[in-house]
Amino acid sequence: MTTAWGAHAPDAKQRLLIGLARRSVFGRGVFRRRMARLIGGPVDVELGGCRYRLRLDNSAPARALLLHARYNIRELAFLADGLAPGDCFVDIGCNIGTYSLPMALRVGATGQVLSIDANPAMIEAIAFNAAASSMPQLRPMHLAVGDREAEMALDLSANDMGGVAVAEGAGGIPMRPLLAILHDAGITRLTALKIDIEGHEDQALLPFFADAPDSLLPRRMVVELDRAIHANTPGCLAAFAARGYRRIDQTHSNSMWARD
Repeated sequence: MTTAWGAHAPDAKQRLLIGLARRSVFGRGVFRRRMARLIGGPVDVELGGCRYRLRLDNSAPARALLLHARYNIRELAFLADGLAPGDCFVDIGCNIGTYSLPMALRVGATGQVLSIDANPAMIEAIAFNAAASSMPQLRPMHLAVGDREAEMALDLSANDMGGVAVAEGAGGIPMRPLLAILHDAGITRLTALKIDIEGHEDQALLPFFADAPDSLLPRRMVVELDRAIHANTPGCLAAFAARGYRRIDQTHSNSMWARD
């Protein structure tokens, strides 16, 4: 990220292709990767008041954010509706900032956003995007979230820099429980949370919901718990019910939860 944001502004051809994709089926499914190849990149764009540098060749979230006008729109609206200036949002598996940046805009300069990812490339990307968007309230954190303190190694997907897995080993990536992360960050009240860590949600969330005080329980959550994954994360569902959460909505990939 050696050049300032705006150095890779889309040219006329790229703008045409981006506009076409966002208005049509070419921004979805199998067409998205083909369209991304035609656009090339990286590209610097402003979407919804947030500035991003998007690398389309190896990032599925970047392609979706740029080319699908309604990408995660229900989840983002659900979270934003529960946030106000001064609130705190935590994004576990933040990737390039698809959730973190819009929520940082929502909580404003008096709020806090903790953006957590085990992939150093994603931390570099979100830090750049936050700086370009003038969002000092967004704090990138290079961590894995789990059930104990440990050192982890990273297994990167060759086709998607956001598709990673972590395993215990000498990889230099600290894994920490969420409650400890919040304590060290000085967070005493958590308003909303989003988590997407490739099926490890039970490992990250069960210790938190077992021990967290009510003041740290987020009022709203977006959790990667699609219908296919439910069978692999039974602990989350039981823990949510035990702490008074209701499932409000369900998309193809995410569940939305609220607590009164």
